Amino acid sequence: MSNQVNIRLDDATVVQLDGWAVIRSSSRPEIIREALAAWFKQLDDERIAEEYRRAYEEFPETEDEMQQAYDNAHRLIEEEPWERPW
Repeated sequence: MSNQVNIRLDDATVVQLDGWAVIRSSSRPEIIREALAAWFKQLDDERIAEEYRRAYEEFPETEDEMQQAYDNAHRLIEEEPWERPW
């Protein structure tokens, strides 16, 4: 299902919209839908990043966890054969 939404845009925005429609070989509505989808994804990504930041502030890694991560990284590097493919 879809709904029609009417909006007013200033002349400069319409000129940009039409320019991108030509460049992308799309219609005005398609450009607007793509722009909104990209903007909503950006907002979701920012929200998720903020949730991670808050969680790490509330439950930071312990010294033991950091040491384990450091040890694991060193072990993986040492196990890497580092062979050249050529």
